[in-house]
Amino acid sequence: MGRFNLDLNPYGGIYITDGKIDKLKVEKASQEILQKAIKGPMKRNRHGEIVIQLLADNVVVGKLFEDINISLLEIGGFWVTTSGIKVELIFNGKIVGMIWLRD
Repeated sequence: MGRFNLDLNPYGGIYITDGKIDKLKVEKASQEILQKAIKGPMKRNRHGEIVIQLLADNVVVGKLFEDINISLLEIGGFWVTTSGIKVELIFNGKIVGMIWLRD
């Protein structure tokens, strides 16, 4: 169990061990990632939409859907998935990307 109280279930998915996630911890971890993040190559997905990988320490930590300066991004909502915590990246009130947090 790590900083977000996540643990692996027998099938390899992630679950919350104590039933809650500390919003301040998620925001702090997200800001730490964004401070280290750089933009990777811009690509288009199969629907023709822009996708820009966010890299921190040569590891993909998220993606942008628009070419926005990373320093202008704000942290939005978040939720727990089977692979960790997904955090919305906001610019001018619009979701423009996501990052992923793991313990």
